[in-house]
Amino acid sequence: MSKEIAPLTPEQEKRWYSKFFYERYEPNTDALREIGDNSPIGLENAFSVADRTRVLDEGYHTRERGWQVMPDGTTFVQGMLFMKDVTPQMFQWWFSWMPVDPLRMRIWDPTDHYSMYVSDDTAKRICNPALTVPQRIHGNMLYAVEDNGTGYESDRFSYKKLNFRPPTDFGFTEEQIAQQEAKGATITTAMSGPKDGDFASSFVHYARPVEGGCEVRSWFFVGYKVESGQLQKTMAENMPQEALEQIGRGLTLHCLREYSNLSHILPEVYARHSQHVDTLEEYEFYRHRLEL
Repeated sequence: MSKEIAPLTPEQEKRWYSKFFYERYEPNTDALREIGDNSPIGLENAFSVADRTRVLDEGYHTRERGWQVMPDGTTFVQGMLFMKDVTPQMFQWWFSWMPVDPLRMRIWDPTDHYSMYVSDDTAKRICNPALTVPQRIHGNMLYAVEDNGTGYESDRFSYKKLNFRPPTDFGFTEEQIAQQEAKGATITTAMSGPKDGDFASSFVHYARPVEGGCEVRSWFFVGYKVESGQLQKTMAENMPQEALEQIGRGLTLHCLREYSNLSHILPEVYARHSQHVDTLEEYEFYRHRLEL
Protein backbone atom coordinates (compact mmCIF):
# COMPACT_ATOMS: atom_id res chain seq x y z
CA MET A 1 0.00 0.00 0.00
CA SER A 2 1.31 3.42 -0.89
CA LYS A 3 2.19 5.97 1.73
CA GLU A 4 0.39 8.56 -0.42
CA ILE A 5 -2.39 10.20 1.58
CA ALA A 6 -5.78 9.46 0.02
CA PRO A 7 -8.17 12.41 -0.35
CA LEU A 8 -11.41 12.70 1.58
CA THR A 9 -14.67 11.69 -0.04
CA PRO A 10 -17.29 14.37 -0.87
CA GLU A 11 -19.40 13.10 2.05
CA GLN A 12 -16.47 13.44 4.45
CA GLU A 13 -15.74 16.97 3.28
CA LYS A 14 -19.21 18.02 4.49
CA ARG A 15 -18.47 17.24 8.12
CA TRP A 16 -17.21 20.23 10.04
CA TYR A 17 -14.22 18.41 11.53
CA SER A 18 -12.87 17.55 8.07
CA LYS A 19 -10.94 20.83 8.41
CA PHE A 20 -8.52 19.08 10.79
CA PHE A 21 -7.47 16.73 7.99
CA TYR A 22 -5.69 19.65 6.35
CA GLU A 23 -4.03 21.03 9.46
CA ARG A 24 -0.57 20.01 10.62
CA TYR A 25 1.00 20.71 14.00
CA GLU A 26 4.59 20.68 15.14
CA PRO A 27 5.33 18.11 17.86
CA ASN A 28 5.99 19.32 21.38
CA THR A 29 9.47 20.89 21.51
CA ASP A 30 10.26 19.54 24.99
CA ALA A 31 9.41 16.04 23.81
CA LEU A 32 11.57 16.39 20.71
CA ARG A 33 14.44 17.65 22.83
CA GLU A 34 14.28 14.64 25.15
CA ILE A 35 13.98 12.15 22.28
CA GLY A 36 17.01 13.76 20.64
CA ASP A 37 18.52 11.48 18.01
CA ASN A 38 16.07 8.72 19.01
CA SER A 39 18.74 6.51 20.54
CA PRO A 40 17.79 3.94 23.20
CA ILE A 41 17.17 5.37 26.68
CA GLY A 42 19.16 2.68 28.52
CA LEU A 43 17.94 -0.22 30.65
CA GLU A 44 18.26 1.89 33.79
CA ASN A 45 15.52 4.18 32.46
CA ALA A 46 13.19 1.53 31.03
CA PHE A 47 10.37 -0.36 32.73
CA SER A 48 9.60 -4.03 32.38
CA VAL A 49 6.05 -5.18 31.78
CA ALA A 50 6.06 -6.58 35.32
CA ASP A 51 6.37 -2.98 36.57
CA ARG A 52 3.58 -1.65 34.35
CA THR A 53 1.55 -0.19 37.24
CA ARG A 54 4.42 2.20 37.92
CA VAL A 55 2.97 4.25 35.07
CA LEU A 56 0.96 5.78 37.94
CA ASP A 57 4.07 7.04 39.76
CA GLU A 58 3.81 10.65 40.85
CA GLY A 59 6.29 13.24 39.68
CA TYR A 60 8.58 12.39 36.78
CA HIS A 61 10.91 9.56 35.93
CA THR A 62 14.46 10.19 34.74
CA ARG A 63 13.23 9.59 31.20
CA GLU A 64 9.63 9.96 30.06
CA ARG A 65 10.09 9.59 26.30
CA GLY A 66 11.96 7.08 24.19
CA TRP A 67 12.51 3.36 23.74
CA GLN A 68 14.66 0.44 24.81
CA VAL A 69 15.11 -3.14 23.65
CA MET A 70 14.70 -5.27 26.78
CA PRO A 71 16.87 -8.25 27.84
CA ASP A 72 14.01 -10.66 27.07
CA GLY A 73 13.88 -9.63 23.41
CA THR A 74 10.90 -7.28 23.60
CA THR A 75 10.70 -3.51 23.15
CA PHE A 76 9.57 -0.91 25.68
CA VAL A 77 8.36 2.48 24.41
CA GLN A 78 7.30 5.44 26.53
CA GLY A 79 5.90 8.85 25.82
CA MET A 80 4.62 11.80 27.81
CA LEU A 81 2.82 14.83 26.43
CA PHE A 82 1.27 17.93 27.94
CA MET A 83 -2.14 18.62 26.42
CA LYS A 84 -3.21 22.23 26.83
CA ASP A 85 -6.88 22.79 27.78
CA VAL A 86 -7.52 19.04 27.82
CA THR A 87 -8.71 17.11 30.88
CA PRO A 88 -8.06 13.40 31.50
CA GLN A 89 -11.78 12.79 31.00
CA MET A 90 -11.65 14.49 27.60
CA PHE A 91 -8.69 12.34 26.60
CA GLN A 92 -10.47 9.14 27.59
CA TRP A 93 -13.70 10.27 25.90
CA TRP A 94 -11.85 10.43 22.56
CA PHE A 95 -11.63 6.62 22.49
CA SER A 96 -15.41 6.34 22.81
CA TRP A 97 -16.14 8.97 20.11
CA MET A 98 -13.40 8.41 17.54
CA PRO A 99 -14.30 4.86 16.34
CA VAL A 100 -17.79 5.80 15.12
CA ASP A 101 -16.56 7.54 11.97
CA PRO A 102 -13.43 6.47 9.99
CA LEU A 103 -12.80 10.17 9.28
CA ARG A 104 -12.19 10.74 12.98
CA MET A 105 -9.36 8.25 12.84
CA ARG A 106 -7.88 10.15 9.90
CA ILE A 107 -8.03 13.62 11.50
CA TRP A 108 -6.29 12.20 14.58
CA ASP A 109 -3.12 11.78 12.51
CA PRO A 110 -3.64 12.55 8.80
CA THR A 111 -0.12 11.44 7.89
CA ASP A 112 -0.09 8.00 9.54
CA HIS A 113 -3.76 7.04 9.96
CA TYR A 114 -5.72 5.69 6.99
CA SER A 115 -8.98 4.03 8.01
CA MET A 116 -10.83 2.09 10.69
CA TYR A 117 -13.81 -0.14 11.24
CA VAL A 118 -15.20 -1.79 14.37
CA SER A 119 -16.88 -5.06 15.33
CA ASP A 120 -20.67 -5.18 15.49
CA ASP A 121 -20.80 -5.44 19.28
CA THR A 122 -18.40 -2.51 19.55
CA ALA A 123 -20.69 -0.40 17.37
CA LYS A 124 -23.62 -1.16 19.67
CA ARG A 125 -21.53 -0.31 22.72
CA ILE A 126 -20.14 3.03 21.56
CA CYS A 127 -23.61 4.10 20.39
CA ASN A 128 -25.35 3.28 23.68
CA PRO A 129 -26.18 6.51 25.58
CA ALA A 130 -27.06 4.53 28.72
CA LEU A 131 -23.39 3.63 29.26
CA THR A 132 -20.66 5.72 30.86
CA VAL A 133 -17.61 6.68 28.81
CA PRO A 134 -15.45 3.85 30.25
CA GLN A 135 -18.29 1.39 29.63
CA ARG A 136 -18.45 2.53 26.02
CA ILE A 137 -14.71 1.78 25.69
CA HIS A 138 -14.03 -1.43 27.62
CA GLY A 139 -14.34 -4.50 25.42
CA ASN A 140 -14.18 -2.61 22.13
CA MET A 141 -12.50 -4.24 19.15
CA LEU A 142 -11.19 -1.79 16.57
CA TYR A 143 -9.52 -2.58 13.25
CA ALA A 144 -7.22 0.20 12.08
CA VAL A 145 -4.90 0.89 9.19
CA GLU A 146 -2.01 3.01 10.42
CA ASP A 147 1.73 3.29 10.07
CA ASN A 148 3.42 2.93 13.46
CA GLY A 149 6.81 3.60 11.97
CA THR A 150 7.81 -0.07 11.74
CA GLY A 151 9.24 0.26 8.28
CA TYR A 152 10.95 -3.15 8.36
CA GLU A 153 7.55 -4.83 7.94
CA SER A 154 6.25 -5.35 4.41
CA ASP A 155 2.66 -5.30 5.68
CA ARG A 156 3.01 -2.25 7.91
CA PHE A 157 -0.12 -0.61 6.48
CA SER A 158 -2.42 -3.64 6.82
CA TYR A 159 -5.25 -3.74 9.32
CA LYS A 160 -4.36 -4.33 12.92
CA LYS A 161 -6.76 -4.97 15.76
CA LEU A 162 -6.97 -3.11 19.05
CA ASN A 163 -8.88 -4.47 22.03
CA PHE A 164 -9.57 -2.00 24.84
CA ARG A 165 -9.77 -3.68 28.23
CA PRO A 166 -10.65 -2.54 31.77
CA PRO A 167 -7.54 -1.54 33.75
CA THR A 168 -8.20 -4.41 36.15
CA ASP A 169 -7.45 -6.82 33.29
CA PHE A 170 -3.99 -5.26 33.14
CA GLY A 171 -3.27 -5.80 36.82
CA PHE A 172 -4.38 -2.45 38.21
CA THR A 173 -6.30 -2.88 41.46
CA GLU A 174 -9.70 -1.41 42.20
CA GLU A 175 -8.02 0.65 44.94
CA GLN A 176 -5.48 2.10 42.49
CA ILE A 177 -8.22 2.95 40.02
CA ALA A 178 -10.35 4.62 42.72
CA GLN A 179 -7.35 6.63 43.95
CA GLN A 180 -6.67 7.92 40.45
CA GLU A 181 -10.32 8.75 39.84
CA ALA A 182 -10.32 10.75 43.07
CA LYS A 183 -7.40 12.77 41.66
CA GLY A 184 -9.24 13.34 38.38
CA ALA A 185 -6.93 10.98 36.48
CA THR A 186 -7.86 8.24 34.00
CA ILE A 187 -6.30 4.92 32.95
CA THR A 188 -6.89 3.52 29.47
CA THR A 189 -5.52 0.08 28.59
CA ALA A 190 -5.51 -1.99 25.40
CA MET A 191 -3.83 -4.74 23.44
CA SER A 192 -2.96 -4.70 19.75
CA GLY A 193 -1.97 -7.21 17.13
CA PRO A 194 -2.36 -8.21 13.48
CA LYS A 195 -5.94 -8.47 12.25
CA ASP A 196 -5.85 -12.24 11.79
CA GLY A 197 -3.30 -13.11 14.46
CA ASP A 198 -2.84 -13.10 18.23
CA PHE A 199 -2.41 -9.94 20.26
CA ALA A 200 1.26 -8.94 20.21
CA SER A 201 1.52 -5.77 22.33
CA SER A 202 -0.06 -4.04 25.29
CA PHE A 203 -0.21 -0.36 26.17
CA VAL A 204 -1.37 1.96 28.92
CA HIS A 205 -2.35 5.62 28.71
CA TYR A 206 -2.36 7.39 32.07
CA ALA A 207 -3.78 10.91 31.95
CA ARG A 208 -3.38 13.13 35.01
CA PRO A 209 -4.54 16.70 35.55
CA VAL A 210 -1.95 19.48 35.74
CA GLU A 211 -2.24 23.24 35.60
CA GLY A 212 -3.57 24.33 32.24
CA GLY A 213 -4.48 20.87 30.99
CA CYS A 214 -3.30 17.32 31.51
CA GLU A 215 -0.24 15.12 31.05
CA VAL A 216 -0.60 11.82 29.24
CA ARG A 217 2.01 9.20 30.07
CA SER A 218 1.93 6.35 27.53
CA TRP A 219 3.75 3.04 27.94
CA PHE A 220 3.93 0.36 25.26
CA PHE A 221 5.11 -3.19 25.90
CA VAL A 222 5.75 -4.56 22.41
CA GLY A 223 5.98 -8.33 22.69
CA TYR A 224 3.56 -8.94 25.56
CA LYS A 225 -0.15 -9.38 25.90
CA VAL A 226 -1.87 -8.93 29.25
CA GLU A 227 -5.18 -10.66 29.83
CA SER A 228 -6.98 -10.95 33.17
CA GLY A 229 -3.82 -9.75 34.88
CA GLN A 230 -1.70 -12.53 33.37
CA LEU A 231 1.37 -11.86 31.24
CA GLN A 232 2.21 -13.80 28.11
CA LYS A 233 5.20 -13.10 25.92
CA THR A 234 4.27 -12.89 22.24
CA MET A 235 7.50 -11.72 20.61
CA ALA A 236 9.19 -14.33 18.44
CA GLU A 237 12.43 -15.58 19.99
CA ASN A 238 14.33 -15.05 16.75
CA MET A 239 13.22 -11.45 16.15
CA PRO A 240 16.27 -9.59 14.78
CA GLN A 241 17.78 -6.89 16.99
CA GLU A 242 17.42 -4.44 14.10
CA ALA A 243 13.67 -5.07 13.96
CA LEU A 244 13.28 -4.58 17.73
CA GLU A 245 15.15 -1.29 17.49
CA GLN A 246 13.08 -0.11 14.52
CA ILE A 247 9.91 -0.82 16.50
CA GLY A 248 11.22 1.43 19.24
CA ARG A 249 12.33 4.27 17.01
CA GLY A 250 9.20 4.21 14.88
CA LEU A 251 6.66 3.92 17.68
CA THR A 252 8.35 6.65 19.73
CA LEU A 253 7.92 9.17 16.93
CA HIS A 254 4.47 7.93 15.90
CA CYS A 255 3.19 8.28 19.45
CA LEU A 256 4.54 11.82 19.63
CA ARG A 257 2.95 12.80 16.31
CA GLU A 258 -0.49 11.38 16.90
CA TYR A 259 -0.89 12.70 20.43
CA SER A 260 0.60 16.09 19.62
CA ASN A 261 -2.03 16.37 16.90
CA LEU A 262 -4.79 15.17 19.20
CA SER A 263 -3.87 17.78 21.80
CA HIS A 264 -4.64 20.51 19.27
CA ILE A 265 -7.95 19.22 17.92
CA LEU A 266 -9.49 17.67 21.06
CA PRO A 267 -10.69 20.83 22.89
CA GLU A 268 -12.90 21.94 20.01
CA VAL A 269 -14.09 18.44 19.15
CA TYR A 270 -15.02 17.74 22.76
CA ALA A 271 -16.83 21.05 23.16
CA ARG A 272 -18.99 20.32 20.13
CA HIS A 273 -19.68 16.61 20.57
CA SER A 274 -19.31 15.48 24.18
CA GLN A 275 -23.00 15.94 24.97
CA HIS A 276 -24.15 13.70 22.12
CA VAL A 277 -23.66 9.95 21.78
CA ASP A 278 -23.75 8.91 18.13
CA THR A 279 -26.65 6.69 17.14
CA LEU A 280 -26.34 3.42 15.25
CA GLU A 281 -27.97 5.16 12.31
CA GLU A 282 -25.20 7.77 12.31
CA TYR A 283 -22.60 5.04 12.59
CA GLU A 284 -24.06 3.25 9.56
CA PHE A 285 -24.12 6.50 7.60
CA TYR A 286 -20.43 7.16 8.24
CA ARG A 287 -19.30 3.57 7.74
CA HIS A 288 -20.97 2.93 4.39
CA ARG A 289 -19.63 6.05 2.77
CA LEU A 290 -15.96 5.14 2.97
CA GLU A 291 -13.97 2.55 1.08
CA LEU A 292 -12.19 0.42 3.67
